[in-house]
Amino acid sequence: MQNGLKISEILAVCLLATSLGGACHSSESNNPGFIDKKQTSDLSALETIKEKPSEEQKEYLFRTAWIWKYKNELIPVGEWGHEGEMVVYHDSLSGAWLFTGESYGTTDEMAEWILGLPSGIFISSYQDENSRRTLLRDTLSVTLLRTPEEQKQMFTETAKAKGHRKKFGENKYGWPVLEGTAWQISYSGTTEQTTLYLASTKLNTLALHGFNLRSGDARLPVRFPSALPPGMMLLEDDTHTSGGRIHFQLKEISDTEYHVLLKP
Repeated sequence: MQNGLKISEILAVCLLATSLGGACHSSESNNPGFIDKKQTSDLSALETIKEKPSEEQKEYLFRTAWIWKYKNELIPVGEWGHEGEMVVYHDSLSGAWLFTGESYGTTDEMAEWILGLPSGIFISSYQDENSRRTLLRDTLSVTLLRTPEEQKQMFTETAKAKGHRKKFGENKYGWPVLEGTAWQISYSGTTEQTTLYLASTKLNTLALHGFNLRSGDARLPVRFPSALPPGMMLLEDDTHTSGGRIHFQLKEISDTEYHVLLKP
């Protein structure tokens, strides 16, 4: 199999995390078709998977569900992306993230699920009207302007640590609870202001933070920063603009079981 088309794109470090606008089951590829999708993004392209790449597993079992709640006052009431919850599944063994309709809503109704791997590869499962499944792969290739050390230095020069700490995901079931530290960002020439709560993490967040940069129609209702310093997870973003407030935060990390089987 040929590797997915990779197009490196230089991205400036973006500190503002602005918003855009399930159940457990096994998914198995059956009689895949062949879809020719032209490149629709400067960052990635789609191609049909005709054989399983050697670097990918045959199956994934996701045992944790990360749930965020959000409200975006810039999106009209009643429209998707204004207010709700977003669920993304995580597999601690492979480091993969799984996105479903609970993640991207109706932005891609043909997609059964989208698997995001630590390498920046995304595998999407599509079904046609005859229940024939096709797997598509696109690769996110991002080249940062700065090294991780320079990236961290730039962040700390622009974002000011406030010292306040806050717990996220508190529950009575023994599920993980994360603690974030507050950072504040102000923007010269505007009255806009952002407060971020960040936690240190060993998780690979490339697929999560880069999802809305990939090819394809699916979009998360919140936009994670694509270039936070390495080892940082965004737990809350509270941005106040002249047009309204954009806010999302981690609600909980719960136990679950979601099985995906790759069989192109």
